[in-house]
Amino acid sequence: MSALASLFGKETFIGLDIGNANIKAVQVEPYRDRYRIVRAAQQKTPTGAVRDGIITDRDAVASAIKQMFK
Repeated sequence: MSALASLFGKETFIGLDIGNANIKAVQVEPYRDRYRIVRAAQQKTPTGAVRDGIITDRDAVASAIKQMFK
């Protein structure tokens, strides 16, 4: 069983988009012959933590992601 499967209970995938303004995530799972979105979340990116697509404050971004997954 993969780490995500043990966390979410079945085979699942997470898509994560870390942007200058927002961090977005979707959880998808296999469903019949395709995938379906199970959950979606969005969290404001901490001010100054991402600039021009580069994470400049790794701890702040990690904290925001943890908060989003709660």
